[in-house]
Amino acid sequence: DTAGGRAHLWIDNRRHTWRAVVDGAPVPAVSGTVTVAMGAANASYTATWYNTSAGQPVRTETVQANASGDVTLTVSALATDTAVRLERR
Repeated sequence: DTAGGRAHLWIDNRRHTWRAVVDGAPVPAVSGTVTVAMGAANASYTATWYNTSAGQPVRTETVQANASGDVTLTVSALATDTAVRLERR
């Protein structure tokens, strides 16, 4: 809902599969960035990160869209998956 200034993301470690878990295979953690086109240039957003196993928020941060309205989130050492809620401030 970019018009309303909200987005919900599910970010997963592609190698963390049910098969890897069942087999007990090691899954390396991954890091990178995710860019979301929010459409509001230079707007501020609250990013709430969630533990998807517990369904609980684990941290909140303020992020800034660039001049094109894109918000870039940094993902560090992701072992399984995570969820993020973006809300324009």
